[in-house]
Amino acid sequence: MLKKNKITFLYICAYVLMSALFLKLLYAYITKSFFEQDLLWFIPAIIRETKDLRFMQLMNYLLRPYPLWFEVPSLKIYTFIIAKLFGTSAGYFISFSVFIYFCSSILLISLGKKLGLSLRISFLAGIIYLTLFAHFHAYMWPMAFQHLLVIFFVLLGINLYLKTDSLINNRGSYLLYYILTLLTAFISSFCRLTIIILPLMILTHILFCSEDYKESLKKYNLWLPLFAIYLLFPVLTVIAS
Repeated sequence: MLKKNKITFLYICAYVLMSALFLKLLYAYITKSFFEQDLLWFIPAIIRETKDLRFMQLMNYLLRPYPLWFEVPSLKIYTFIIAKLFGTSAGYFISFSVFIYFCSSILLISLGKKLGLSLRISFLAGIIYLTLFAHFHAYMWPMAFQHLLVIFFVLLGINLYLKTDSLINNRGSYLLYYILTLLTAFISSFCRLTIIILPLMILTHILFCSEDYKESLKKYNLWLPLFAIYLLFPVLTVIAS
């Protein structure tokens, strides 16, 4: 056990060191970034449309799936909060995107462990995801935050679901994780329609990873509220489209 803890500690140190190096390389690009293309009209439009709105009016504006040219609620909320709390500098928007990106990397490591992969493989998966240059646009272009958030919620949701499922199988107390999974589902339902991949993954796990038909039916009934959540806002979005 002591040896295992030492190995885990070494992996944590390696992750922190590589993350620090990664952030050092990004820092110069973040500080020199500026808005272009869609952001030149999108951010001023959000600020103008939310000016002097009362709380309920603000919620109605941020959460509704229209006007369609203002994209999805997650992007409007992200833009409104960053501009309101920190300002309209591009660095603030990118820094928060990088934070969410790091969280996704850690969640990927956690998911690897829950799937039974070794710490080494899980760690490598997280580091490769974090440092892969192909992801550069996802956190350096604020308009892509909506896609970044979908990945974050998919990884968070599947982590919580697998933890809940493990507790159920081992006859543990799973209520807290069950509620957290449903809460994650509700919040993530306001993301892009691609978030539908999360309930589809959970449904696939129920159908193909249960011991028999009775167990899969039992789990399906348990997770029915989660599937119902994804029939609310996504369906409204499709109708509004």
